[in-house]
Amino acid sequence: MIDRLNQYISDIESGKIASGRLLQLAVKRHREDLKREDIYFDESTASKAIRLAEVFRHWKGTKSGQKIHLEPWQVFYIASIFGWKRTDTNLRRFSRTYMQVARKNGKTTLLAIISLIHLLLDREEGSQIWCGATKEAQAQILVNDAGQIAAVTPELRKLFKSFMYKGQINRVSYPKSHSFIAALGRDSKTQDGFDPSMGNIDEFHEHQTTQLLNVIVSGQGARLQPLLNIITTAGFNKDYPCYMMTRKTGIEILEGIKQDDSYFVLIFEPDEKDKWDSPKSWIKSNPNLGVSVRMEFLKKELQTAKNEGGSTE
Repeated sequence: MIDRLNQYISDIESGKIASGRLLQLAVKRHREDLKREDIYFDESTASKAIRLAEVFRHWKGTKSGQKIHLEPWQVFYIASIFGWKRTDTNLRRFSRTYMQVARKNGKTTLLAIISLIHLLLDREEGSQIWCGATKEAQAQILVNDAGQIAAVTPELRKLFKSFMYKGQINRVSYPKSHSFIAALGRDSKTQDGFDPSMGNIDEFHEHQTTQLLNVIVSGQGARLQPLLNIITTAGFNKDYPCYMMTRKTGIEILEGIKQDDSYFVLIFEPDEKDKWDSPKSWIKSNPNLGVSVRMEFLKKELQTAKNEGGSTE
């Protein structure tokens, strides 16, 4: 499993896989941090997380029923979250992650898998995983994904119990540790016993404020190794907190301007010199190009943008 991680890192460093400057900085950070003594990379835990992810199965689309196979960039993401630990406590190093990637690259499914891994691997009693969005109905999409993935995985389905509402799974229970996955929207009513061990925010670029993010973080104070995952597309509104604060801080950490060992940052985007309409640069923001993102689809989107005067941002 770790061989796949190391191969991806080598392929980014050598240029075998085309990548933007910010992804290269994330890989460089990983490589340099391996030399430190105050933190360490636990290959055993990282391997367990990757193996668990690939036990789960797809529940929709042409691959429905097939086992999930992580792409190299997904291996890097999952291994980094669960593998990095602090030397003094042996607890997880990262308490917050920010990943920016283009649409159709499987963001929501990836968050659903990470949520299930957290329940099975961390084994924390009473784990609460809250999936956040601007609307609770939107947040339920992620919860539904997690429940459906668990339901179609024969090896693990008996460990979970799902609850339906209006045709969608809106809560996934893991009775063994009295844990659950549930949805949280800015429009949600106050939750009793709100004590998240993990928070997931999908499409953070749509949020006009950090209200939901702050609610999750403030509720994690009693957890030994809390985790907040933010996954988003770039978005268009540069006045919202995703661009003005979260992304900006993440880039400054990658560039070494700011220091935060608890913050993992992974940004897939082309460089400023790249031409937005050049297929050669598309993989930089679409690491799943050729897998869940088809080149033909992107070419059609490009032609539509040119015909209709679409944005190049």
